[in-house]
Amino acid sequence: MKNFDLPIKVEAIVYYTDENGIKNFLAVKRSPEDGGFWQPVTGTLEAIDNIENCLTREINEEIGLAKEDIISISDCIYHFKWNKKSIGEIYEYVFAVEVKRSSQIKLSEEHVEYKWGTKDVIRDTYEMPDNKIAIDKI
Repeated sequence: MKNFDLPIKVEAIVYYTDENGIKNFLAVKRSPEDGGFWQPVTGTLEAIDNIENCLTREINEEIGLAKEDIISISDCIYHFKWNKKSIGEIYEYVFAVEVKRSSQIKLSEEHVEYKWGTKDVIRDTYEMPDNKIAIDKI
């Protein structure tokens, strides 16, 4: 049986804490073919996934970090729904994911650029309103 996507997405607001205790957050820019906008790491839950596996898989696929690079994954900090023309309502669940400061980002072909910044900088970088609301929950 082939795996299939569920109408459920996860969003990982990835951050690291620097030597001064300041949190630095990540934004990734989608390729022009995929909309060309800035966002957190996101992915679709597959039928064989649980939430943690989906988060770690998407973090690995989209930004090249291994499970060993992850310090902690929060409980769900925010959720929202939106409509996708091809399948209807999508439910998106947001998690804060702390990674090691030394982690090296390696973007997938889905993304063309990334940047780290303070919460204010990255909130202003994110383009979707729910992403902005989500980062404020951390």
